[in-house]
Amino acid sequence: MSDKCTEEIKTKVPDDLALRWRARARRAGCSPSELLRDLICITEHGMTFGELETKYRRDALGFQAPDKGIARAYE
Repeated sequence: MSDKCTEEIKTKVPDDLALRWRARARRAGCSPSELLRDLICITEHGMTFGELETKYRRDALGFQAPDKGIARAYE
């Protein structure tokens, strides 16, 4: 995965759908474009763009997520 988002994906939708999409983005605390990027990433990779970035960074550094069973033992 590249660090930079340089490619644009666009579409046209009816006004009511655009209004609902912008409202959904506001509820998610992001822009409509960021929400669309997350939807594309979830469709392709099963995780949001932020989760995908984190995974690639962890992989590059050699980190692995802790075992959830071990994490629970320390709670």
